[in-house]
Amino acid sequence: MTFTKKQWIFFLLSTGGAVMIGAGIGIYQSEAISLTLCIIMCIVGCIMLAASGIFLHRKMRCSFCHRIYPLYCWWGMEHCPYCGEYLD
Repeated sequence: MTFTKKQWIFFLLSTGGAVMIGAGIGIYQSEAISLTLCIIMCIVGCIMLAASGIFLHRKMRCSFCHRIYPLYCWWGMEHCPYCGEYLD
């Protein structure tokens, strides 16, 4: 799996989870649908956020030195900031 694909998977999981939680809370406040559906949306969002955290710690590591990439320099990064190896 390429580094860019890992970035997009993490981005979609974390953003999707936040959107699901926000939509569940927002729809509940407008009273458009039932409480149970809003709770289900919030639970799914929490599961997506937890999955993104697990994915971060399991897959977002350098192939050579096995350290987690720092969050501040993901986009546009071509080399590992710790060992200097080229990212796949």
